[in-house]
Amino acid sequence: MVEGWLSEQIEKIRNLQGQTVTRLVAVEMAFRGGEGDGPPQFDDPALPFLQVCALYLHLGSGETVKFVTYQNDGAFGLELTSEAEPWETKPDAGSHDSIYRTRELSSFPTGLIRSVDVVRDSDGEISEVLLDISGETILMVTGEVYEREDGKLSVVKGDESILLFRQPGLKVQVRFIRPSADV
Repeated sequence: MVEGWLSEQIEKIRNLQGQTVTRLVAVEMAFRGGEGDGPPQFDDPALPFLQVCALYLHLGSGETVKFVTYQNDGAFGLELTSEAEPWETKPDAGSHDSIYRTRELSSFPTGLIRSVDVVRDSDGEISEVLLDISGETILMVTGEVYEREDGKLSVVKGDESILLFRQPGLKVQVRFIRPSADV
């Protein structure tokens, strides 16, 4: 990925500081299940995060921005785009067997974004973003949860979804495996 594009992304993300978040909406992806494998499971006591495909921030300015992931060869990073359509953030009940659902994150903080921290991994990709919203920090990490054949869940860091932590300190409880490891 071109270093100039990454620098622009980092600047765009950091420019969220001083903005006001009025609402957060996520497109969640289930950890397991759905489509004939039983009902989708969107939470697990051992996993202190949500797995999302997109996180929408509705801003006080009236603009809606979204975090998604980008792919650079085999690596993934976080990208901020303002290409959010109003219909994209409409919460839905989701199909009872769909692994995706869109919902408002009412338990997450809203208000002034007081600080923004961007973390790059050893390959230079944007691997984590921390937002301090009204004194409460949320953390986004590139990664994905995989269900293994034995039914256990593995968490891969640096993969194509966003792992969204309401309490960033709980990240230390997660045992990440490398993307190249068998899952």
